Amino acid sequence: MHLLARADNSIDAAIEIDNAKIGSGYGGGAQESPFALIKLRAKLMPANALDSLRAGMRSIPDAVMAWRASMGVIALSDLAISWPHAHANFKGDLTLDETGNLTGTIKGDGIENGNTPAAFKLVFANGRMRFASASASASQVP
Repeated sequence: MHLLARADNSIDAAIEIDNAKIGSGYGGGAQESPFALIKLRAKLMPANALDSLRAGMRSIPDAVMAWRASMGVIALSDLAISWPHAHANFKGDLTLDETGNLTGTIKGDGIENGNTPAAFKLVFANGRMRFASASASASQVP
């Protein structure tokens, strides 16, 4: 993980995780979801909402919730996810809900088993994450 504060009140974030597993609780399924690779490039805004963390005056959870209260946004320029026989890339903005869970929808495309790329949404809501087709409206996504 690399973080770099910028003069425009943002923080560039670069994260790469090999052989990741998303727990069954977050994904909503009965099993863990294995991913060969997760790569993330994003901007966190506003950076000044995290100044108390950098100064050692707040804990990470308290600083993150203060950032959220300051309308904190994670602007994903690229979220690449690879798992056995599939790959997807997503872009979009995410925020945190009042309990600190990711919320929002990011859009992208994916290829499964070498098939033609298809558009997808990755929806974060109520502490869960789920895939949806890009054509599904918000009311169709549980």
